[in-house]
Amino acid sequence: MLIIPVTGKISAKNPPWATIGIILLNGLVFFVFQSGDSRALSRAMEYYFDSGLGEIECRHFVEYEKRRHPEGAGGSGEVGPGTARGEMQKTFLRMREDDRFLVKLRQEEIIAPGHEDFDEWRAKRDWYEEMLARVTFLEFGFTPADGKPLTFLTSMFLHGGFMHLLGNMVFLWLVGCVLELWCGRAFFLAMYLVTGVAAAAFFGLVHPASTVPCVGASGAIAGLMGAYAVPFGRKKINVFYSLGFYFNYARAPAILLLPLWIGKEAGMMLLDEGGRIAYAAHLGGLLSGAILAYLNLRVFGRIREDVGRENPTEQIPALLEEAYAAMEKLDMTSARALLLEILALDPDHSRALTGLYNIDKLDPGGEAFVESASRLLDHFYKQNDVDRLYETYRETVHRNRNLPLKSDMLFRLSTAFLNRKHIAESEKIIALLLKKAPDQKKLPTALLNLGKKYLSLERKDKGVTCLKVLRRRYPDSPEFTLAGGILEKFA
Repeated sequence: MLIIPVTGKISAKNPPWATIGIILLNGLVFFVFQSGDSRALSRAMEYYFDSGLGEIECRHFVEYEKRRHPEGAGGSGEVGPGTARGEMQKTFLRMREDDRFLVKLRQEEIIAPGHEDFDEWRAKRDWYEEMLARVTFLEFGFTPADGKPLTFLTSMFLHGGFMHLLGNMVFLWLVGCVLELWCGRAFFLAMYLVTGVAAAAFFGLVHPASTVPCVGASGAIAGLMGAYAVPFGRKKINVFYSLGFYFNYARAPAILLLPLWIGKEAGMMLLDEGGRIAYAAHLGGLLSGAILAYLNLRVFGRIREDVGRENPTEQIPALLEEAYAAMEKLDMTSARALLLEILALDPDHSRALTGLYNIDKLDPGGEAFVESASRLLDHFYKQNDVDRLYETYRETVHRNRNLPLKSDMLFRLSTAFLNRKHIAESEKIIALLLKKAPDQKKLPTALLNLGKKYLSLERKDKGVTCLKVLRRRYPDSPEFTLAGGILEKFA
């Protein structure tokens, strides 16, 4: 099960530099300092089996199993000089899962001083461990059985592979950007480091004898996720969730994510007997992150209230989907109300304006149709989408020839249609204005532009007629003189 908060709060004016810095640092460590890990580990394992060290330890492990399980349960066949490499590797993998044996082996309780194998084993073991120390994630990863203090910090910047790194950095980006804006870079960095250390500590508490190093930023990132759920509280956020075979988006209160994440990690931790996946670290990170975020809210006060504020326009996709579903069911009343709600949030939402127009055109004689048609025409005019503006206007006029569009809207339409393709429609609109709104202040300009356009298309009769109408109807306008000068050239 996967549950990820999805937000869009990143701002170019205030980039999440701390988040970006942590991602770059993790990448630097992996691609530079860990670049030779695979080769170093491969050389160490070759030495382990070629030198005879593997044969010694695996033989003692088989004897140890037999002492613990005298009835033979869990044991294996004998291991000796003639044992095939493949069989010995199987025993080695089983041995590596047995933390108790490995601790005893390191403490020289399995092959004790004075044992006939001790001198040879100790010399080869020392060299093997020196080779393993060249593997960055083994040397600086947090191994509870070793308990090196420095590794509580260094382990959170190491990764076991590229996909491990990539997955963690994606989660860090999704959660870190908003959280950094909320609490500030300094507190964010401190929280990342503290929750990373707390995650390692909790892993060590749950698996104190583990000899497998815990590496990766996932504990610290879990801490950020735990912190993320606190400041946004009951505010609904977008959440991506996946059940393996199914995934979708939903809106849910941010605080609800915390118990879901904790329950998931706690459940997986209980099922993960060997502790090979750091569910305990994730759980420790979640809890420590939530505590730090709560302290920040109540004590430190390093917060920005506006970061958690919900953006009303984020509701639009869900409202639009609901509106179109209502239209499919022919519930136009509900659909219209939802579209108006969208337009209250975003007055220029193209799909909502179109949907409202399509509903209202079912009653072309109603006042609602006049309003929705005017809004859609104005929208296409502002977008300079002349083709859709023309199509909508023609349909509008076809449905209601007496549609009382305002004179300002008619003037804008005539201006937009003033080209070779729609010039006839522009002329009709200007004629309509001359008839119904002769006092429209912009009519002289419209007639002048129409006349000049016709003349540029070498249609002298039409152009001259427009200019003469202008001079006859509007002798006091500034356009009167301009029209006269043009007419003199075509006299």
